[in-house]
Amino acid sequence: MFGKGKKEKKPKNKARKIIEWTLTGIFAALLVGIVIIQIINRTSKNQNVFGPQYQKVLTDSMSPVYKVNDIIVIEKANPQDIYRRVNEKHQDVDLSFYWDVYGTKRSMTHRLISVTYYEEVQFEAGSEYGFHYTFVAHGINKRSEFCKLSDGTYGDCTTQTQTFHEDAIIGRVTRKSHFMTFATSIWGLLIFLLVPCMYLIITSVLDIFKAVKDDDEVPAGAGGEVVGEASDKPKDPLAGLSEKEKEKLKKQMLDEMLGKKK
Repeated sequence: MFGKGKKEKKPKNKARKIIEWTLTGIFAALLVGIVIIQIINRTSKNQNVFGPQYQKVLTDSMSPVYKVNDIIVIEKANPQDIYRRVNEKHQDVDLSFYWDVYGTKRSMTHRLISVTYYEEVQFEAGSEYGFHYTFVAHGINKRSEFCKLSDGTYGDCTTQTQTFHEDAIIGRVTRKSHFMTFATSIWGLLIFLLVPCMYLIITSVLDIFKAVKDDDEVPAGAGGEVVGEASDKPKDPLAGLSEKEKEKLKKQMLDEMLGKKK
């Protein structure tokens, strides 16, 4: 009978392993990041996640500085630091704060135009809440869809102000995340998610086809030799003979040897 020889499976190339692990890591990190951003954009609670927070711009009120779908980075800030930046350093401060939008408390990001400090605690009319700071902010887009007028024409966000106190502050905008903005866009999703997925799927399919092909091949020849591979074992001169034929051949050889001795 013919025996089957086993082929050694070659281990994956080291460079290929590194590429696959890197792509898998990027895919997982981006997937988690996108999920976190979607969650924090749909909640009205405190949106701080692991220190800085990332918010997706949903309106055009701060265009062209922050466009719709941009991802902005927000850091925690105390009222005193904000007061100094606006009144002493005369910096442009974009602040994220809670604001009542059509009866629902939502986060909003606009530019401060003034900060007032009261040494004595102030109280809102009809409320027991006391505060020391009053902030006034507005958008910067003068042809905004978000700030449009009642007749449907574009509105000037600089004429529509919001007044709030320190209890409404979420944080100060420090920068726009270009990477996260691109990663959460359609092209970013295609490049960072679809491409790694397609690569992993294609390589997995190729590995499966290769394994099936190797199993379907008959790698052994007569006497258990592996076809196409060099064998270290010496060839058996009796290979291919049945047991009966082998015994007959041995008997003939023995008779010849005894005959020569006589």
